[in-house]
Amino acid sequence: MHGGGCLPQRWAAIENAQSSAWQGFIEDLPASAKVLDLATGDGCVLRWMHEARPDLELNGIDLAPELPTPPPQMQILAGVAMEEVPYEDNSFAAVVSQFGFEYGDVTAIAAEIARLLDDKGKVGLMVHRGDADSMICGSFGQYLWHLKYVCEMIADLRTQTLLGDFRG
Repeated sequence: MHGGGCLPQRWAAIENAQSSAWQGFIEDLPASAKVLDLATGDGCVLRWMHEARPDLELNGIDLAPELPTPPPQMQILAGVAMEEVPYEDNSFAAVVSQFGFEYGDVTAIAAEIARLLDDKGKVGLMVHRGDADSMICGSFGQYLWHLKYVCEMIADLRTQTLLGDFRG
């Protein structure tokens, strides 16, 4: 939890909301499901998931060359781009990202997500607001449209992959 500042309780409320959202996301995953967190950073999303579901096989990747040592129940790889993830096809029940997905090549990342998910896989993307300075689109409405497009692209890629028509 973040501390300091004039309103330290604000950070606790934000982290509680984020943690609750991720714990809700994983509720119906199968027992011992594999989860991949893209742009995992310090692994906070994986820690929250582990608190709620210690049976999950938790993995994370991040482009940073060095990351904090993960707890023993997690595998986190440093120096790995979201656009080129070194895992086998169809190997994850869920792929997630909290404030990371939107900072990469979303088209290439969508293709990777489609490749990595198993046939019943779930995608969870928590992204910054669309009107923030660092966003890839100019307005919140445009950003929502862009996310919808990316989700449809992942679905299309998954369909093509399952039908054997994936051209990468």
